[in-house]
Amino acid sequence: MRPDKKLHILQVSSDLFNELAPANTSLRKIADKAGVSKALLLKEWKSRNGLIIATLDYERLKIANIWSDVGPDSSIEALCFKILSTYKTNPRYFSLITQVSIDCPDPEIQHWLKERVVYGQLQGVLDKLNTLPGHQHSSLQQWSPEALSLFASICTFALPVLGPKILNWYGVPEENQAEVEAETLMLFVQALVGRS
Repeated sequence: MRPDKKLHILQVSSDLFNELAPANTSLRKIADKAGVSKALLLKEWKSRNGLIIATLDYERLKIANIWSDVGPDSSIEALCFKILSTYKTNPRYFSLITQVSIDCPDPEIQHWLKERVVYGQLQGVLDKLNTLPGHQHSSLQQWSPEALSLFASICTFALPVLGPKILNWYGVPEENQAEVEAETLMLFVQALVGRS
């Protein structure tokens, strides 16, 4: 398959998964909207799960460069701002990951989520935090590495799903919602790292 056609199909899949949710999007719908046959999708990705994973990876690669310099020596503050940057750059990735995490219990997809979610890079930093004397990360002493991981996941996975619903309750115009969500993440980050 030509690279441009493949990218077109992945973008169509992403659009439909975002609009309808992966659980409600058939290969036939994707094929029709992309102007290809269902057989071509199956030839390239072998199954619906394969296309879901390819679509998630397509969206993940849009933010991968943000995390390229994260290592065990990265500070927790830097990580928090990477979370914020990642969310601002591609909120769709987090929305899709959240929907797939909830709606697609298939072991193949769940394995991909466990291995590929961007927060795998948090582990080295969190392991390092566990070995530091208390005074070197005093603003984080009350946080376990597990809590930090959960914090990162909840902020970026729950916000895309619940944020728009709550903002609609308050009548926030759609064109302002991304900015409000980013501000909300910043508030979480400031609370986490002890800034006022």
